[in-house]
Amino acid sequence: METTAEACYALLCAGYYQQSDPRILLAKRFIRSRGGLSEALSLFTQVIFAATGQAEWPRQLRIPLDFFFSKLGIGPDLFSLSGHARVHLIPTLVMANRQFVCRNAMMPDLSDLFISSSRVFTNDDTWISALNEFLSSLPLASLLSFGSSTAMEQAEAFMLERLEPNSTLLTYSTATVLMAFSLLALNYPPDSPLISRLLLGIQSLQCKDRAHIQIATAEVWDTALLSYALREAGMPADSSNLENAAVFLAVRQQNRLGDWSKRSPHTEAGGWGFSAVNTIYPDVDDSVAALRAILYSPR
Repeated sequence: METTAEACYALLCAGYYQQSDPRILLAKRFIRSRGGLSEALSLFTQVIFAATGQAEWPRQLRIPLDFFFSKLGIGPDLFSLSGHARVHLIPTLVMANRQFVCRNAMMPDLSDLFISSSRVFTNDDTWISALNEFLSSLPLASLLSFGSSTAMEQAEAFMLERLEPNSTLLTYSTATVLMAFSLLALNYPPDSPLISRLLLGIQSLQCKDRAHIQIATAEVWDTALLSYALREAGMPADSSNLENAAVFLAVRQQNRLGDWSKRSPHTEAGGWGFSAVNTIYPDVDDSVAALRAILYSPR
């Protein structure tokens, strides 16, 4: 249901269809048959609809940023989460802390997709939601200065430090979209150079032959796997194709320290990421695949 709701919303926002179009009416009927938009379970779906004013911000996402950036050492360890989770969570929490909403006249009203008058997601009645409300009522709240400008500045710096050469947040289009929204929540003007840079980064992930934006490009992963497959299929090791693949992979070995160095401070950089533009986020599987492909090269 979430995918249908997202697609319906995107088509309406883009102007490809109108509310009265038979396909949109059919999609809406399907969404209502599944309980309506309030039954959306995907947090990313919930964030998109909340950030654009279609739904209320989930209480479970109103986690004070101070929990992650407080110098008091109170709260969960941000770096215990995966890199993918971190770069999606921080811009989301910036928006949720600010109760950010961005709407314009081109955006449709999807209130008819909520079965009741409430625009709250039904799965928001969780222990996280209750915990957030409980903590907000404690003296600890004033101690941490929930939503403080210092925490917001640290969250902003966290995102800026993880921009890749193609102007995406850790190479993910989804995280980059969330970052652009979060900068608006931090009072960046829509035409600011930084937001324009992020939009160019998102566009760099667009497939040229279809209306599709990838989550991230996979040049390193694909090249490593294809190189190994060709060698296993009998292609000579001195083939120019395999040599070129080895060179392509070798120059993309990472030499910058990333978040992983917080757990291994005495380890040198040297892994590979998923994408050709990934410079600070190596993966174990990509590194193994790249090394395996390079070992086949006679160079």
